Amino acid sequence: MEKFVQRTQKPAFWLFWALLGVVTVLSLIANPQEVPGGSFLTEWLAKLIFGDAMQADKINHFLAYGLLASMGRWGNVRLLQRVWLIIPLLLLWSGGLELLQGLTQSRQPDWFDMIANSAGVFLGYGAIFTLLAILSALGKGRLHT
Repeated sequence: MEKFVQRTQKPAFWLFWALLGVVTVLSLIANPQEVPGGSFLTEWLAKLIFGDAMQADKINHFLAYGLLASMGRWGNVRLLQRVWLIIPLLLLWSGGLELLQGLTQSRQPDWFDMIANSAGVFLGYGAIFTLLAILSALGKGRLHT
């Protein structure tokens, strides 16, 4: 298992930076009103969770930042030699993008997006941290299946 984690760290590292770029661009480009907030699945989840399918973009925010945090941790992205600093980086990045949206003509900041982003960061990081710990323990024979 340890070799699998090591082999996949570099792709996860680069995927993190690519996703950060995509999320940044998508957060700042014009968002025409005709564009739906999400797919059938995210609209269904939004209806289930929030009671309103129009909140599907919150599910998208949660998933995007959850994936960012998990790829940042899996890819061993370090800031000041610490992997866990990816959490405040993503929270600050998310808040900065929301503020920048207020400077555009077609978008406005939505602090509920920031809440969804933050939840995604914490859950994504926690989930991958747990998965990596389990894989490490399996690789060292500490867990019995």
